[in-house]
This record gives sequence, structure tokens and C-alpha cells, in this order.
Amino acid sequence: MSRTIIMTGATRGFGRVAAERVLDGGPEAHLVLLTRGTAGAELASDLSRKGYSVTSIPTDPLALGGVRDAADEVAARLDSGELPRLRSRSETPACCSPTT
Repeated sequence: MSRTIIMTGATRGFGRVAAERVLDGGPEAHLVLLTRGTAGAELASDLSRKGYSVTSIPTDPLALGGVRDAADEVAARLDSGELPRLRSRSETPACCSPTT
């Protein structure tokens, strides 16, 4: 079953290695890169040539409006079926869980 994974910080260094490892470990994964500038599109193109399923969405993670715009874009693509289902896991840290 295909799944969407959203990643920031993937355009260079450790993030780039992590992106490739995520894709190597889950060939059914579709990786969505949220990046600044053209680096994300370049990386998506490079990884696609290697046979991976990758999309780049430009965003400015330091600007709240940019983050909102990227979230809206991801949601629209998920709703339209352009992206496979988003698979995520959310946990509440033990320090913050209600005890009563």
C-alpha cells in the first residue's frame, strides 16, 4: 500500500541521506519535500530519476504563512488523490498525559 511521508530539511547533508534511506526502506513511499528555494525541486528530480516517487512543495518553514500554505497544498493534494494516504502516528509524551 502506498503512503505519503512529509519531510523538511532533506536538501543537503544528513537530511539528504535520511531522505534516501527513507525511500530505500519503503519503496511504496511517496516522499513530499517541503523546502525553500529551488533545492527541493532539484532533489525531487534527482530522486525521481533514480526511480523514487517524490514531490517538492516550496515553503518557508520560518514563516507561519508559508507553513500554512504548504499544509493547505499537501491537504489539497491528499484530498484530490494526487498523493497517497498520509500515514502518521501521534503520541502524547508521558510527561504531558492527563493522569486523572
